[in-house]
Amino acid sequence: FGDNMIGARGINKTLEDLTEDTDVAAVVLRVNSPGGSGMASDDIWNQVIALKEEKPVVVSMGDYAASGGYYISMPANKILALPTTITGSIGVFGGKMNLSGLFDKGGMKHFEFSRGARSDLLSNVENFDPEDRALFRHFLETFYETFLTKAAEGRGMSRDEMHQVAQGRVWTGTQALQHGLIDQLGGLDDAIQAAAELADLKEYQVE
Repeated sequence: FGDNMIGARGINKTLEDLTEDTDVAAVVLRVNSPGGSGMASDDIWNQVIALKEEKPVVVSMGDYAASGGYYISMPANKILALPTTITGSIGVFGGKMNLSGLFDKGGMKHFEFSRGARSDLLSNVENFDPEDRALFRHFLETFYETFLTKAAEGRGMSRDEMHQVAQGRVWTGTQALQHGLIDQLGGLDDAIQAAAELADLKEYQVE
């Protein structure tokens, strides 16, 4: 619908190149995303971790860095946000739509072939039965625990402390600072300055 999106494959290639580039002393990752795929977010998280092992990484949050946008930010050495940045949303949700009625109205027939127990879990022509719903809920809760644990590690909190400010809740940048989800209020220029300080640079240029 005209939105700009990033994918794990593309951004990870860039982050990998920066990891290996000896002319780059520090990296500022500008995040302006409301989130997206949990799997893609976790892939990018892993690449940020690898980058951080080689050089400082500072995140500069734009208008929003929520859910997956926060997920890829949390390993950074330092996180900056604007006072009005929408961030947090440390949580996960999911479901499916049953489109059988739409297919009927359109005069379309829909056939599915599956093999194995629960292989049709995400079928778009059937509702969840109680066992389906329990299994899908377990998947969501497991991923939430992963998100929660990694966020807590990144911010130096316990799991329970992070849970108090997580649970899918959204915060402004000012509130996020109060809750320990970010380190500092500031824009991109401030993030660049923070990266230079972490890399102990007196003179530098920005690519």
